[in-house]
Amino acid sequence: MSSTRFSPRWPAQIADNSPVDLYNEVFEIIDSCTFSAKHISPTMWKAFELVHVTFKSGAELYLEDMLPALDNFVQYGASQLVQSEKHVRALYEMVSDMFVEGKVGGVDRICACKLAEAMMLSLRDNIDTCVIGFINMAMGVLSSTEVKVKSYKIHLMEMVINAIYYNPKLSLQVLETNGWTNKFFTLWFSSMESFTRVHDKRLCIMAIISLLNLPPDLIPQSVSVGWPRLLQGITVLFHTLPVAMKRKFLCIVLVANRNADNRRPRGGAERRLSSRIQLLCGWGRGRGRVE
Repeated sequence: MSSTRFSPRWPAQIADNSPVDLYNEVFEIIDSCTFSAKHISPTMWKAFELVHVTFKSGAELYLEDMLPALDNFVQYGASQLVQSEKHVRALYEMVSDMFVEGKVGGVDRICACKLAEAMMLSLRDNIDTCVIGFINMAMGVLSSTEVKVKSYKIHLMEMVINAIYYNPKLSLQVLETNGWTNKFFTLWFSSMESFTRVHDKRLCIMAIISLLNLPPDLIPQSVSVGWPRLLQGITVLFHTLPVAMKRKFLCIVLVANRNADNRRPRGGAERRLSSRIQLLCGWGRGRGRVE
């Protein structure tokens, strides 16, 4: 009996010729290849370039399906990305294009916020220009409109919080230059109870610690009076963290039981459902995350 041998070139070949209705399957193959290898080969970087071309050709609404694979490229290809301005620029464009007015809705932009977060967490100290852009994108929305979708609002705030964790001095400079400092800190601390996941709380804690470590002369005058609120905020986060960790553990057990109940290969819909349960619980498989 003859057997079909898997070739790592398949994802690139399929992405180059695939119709729209096969996008989900193509991105899932790329996700599986990169996640299993924990390394990005030259062939897979070619696949990344094809994914970028696909996105730029009008596939913005497929960013949710692209996201797991893109996350793998950022995590497992971080050492290569910091040496490739072209690939970093491609990732940045996939975020910024989602913030073009009228192109997509707020819920679709959540995926762009997640991709920006992956870049800031995995490419620390190497993407200052991108981080400035991310702050401008998030605050451009938060400062000009009332964001009614809670999850979208949280992810926009976390773009800025990630930027503060990435580089607090740079982030405060951008906020202060645009007159956004008071607006953001008021919004952040009045929404503290909305950061319910373990990831949310730990990210906020790390960002606050980064701010508390700043020399006094770098603290903007506009927020210096309210600076003690940072201590109040971090206290609330530490008090509520154990409950979030317990909920996360229960979610992990739930997902594990779902998988144990059924050992058969799962279809794409089931895999995406499981992924959404994991994201809801704050359980990420990523390396280098503030989990």
